[in-house]
Amino acid sequence: MAAKQLDQSTVARALGIEPQSVQQWLAGQTMPRGYRIKALAALLDVEPWELLGSSTPVEDAGGNRFSAVAPGGIRRVPRISWVSAGQFREIEVPYSGQPEAWDTPTEPLGPRAFSLRVEGDSMEPEFPAGCIIFVEPDTQAVNGDYVVVTVDDTNQATFKQLVIDGPRRYLKPLNPRYPVIPIEREARICGVVREMRKAYPRR
Repeated sequence: MAAKQLDQSTVARALGIEPQSVQQWLAGQTMPRGYRIKALAALLDVEPWELLGSSTPVEDAGGNRFSAVAPGGIRRVPRISWVSAGQFREIEVPYSGQPEAWDTPTEPLGPRAFSLRVEGDSMEPEFPAGCIIFVEPDTQAVNGDYVVVTVDDTNQATFKQLVIDGPRRYLKPLNPRYPVIPIEREARICGVVREMRKAYPRR
């Protein structure tokens, strides 16, 4: 705003809102809605995605380009492979790889958040195969959390419930057909699951 010589009151009047709303945006306390982002971008002569920290639009595996921000003002997260999830420490901000898709959580997540498509039935019935989970890598996992984790220096990540019983830790599948896995060797938690979205097949 400073580059355009606009103060908070001027921006508020142009958008038809209270100056306190602009102040809260600048302080990071609230996020403007999608239509406000577009109006603010037009006022500042920038692209909408630039207001949320990305200098370019995002692109999916099919080469489709669109805003990194969904219409509701929430940043999309990259849907990556399970191997990439196992290497989460290498994820750049903003994400520079080519994800399978970009998914929109219902609540804002951190800048390194990502999504995964669940494979197999070990976490059924809560997490059926094909559903999308949203993972926050910069969160401390606690007992009972659903986590994405790698074990024994493997690149392939797995998805289980973390169970902590005194000094012992376990990875628990929700499907009783699968055994609980004691964490006896080095394990690295790649992130904590914050949300799940289930897609129903079209008939």
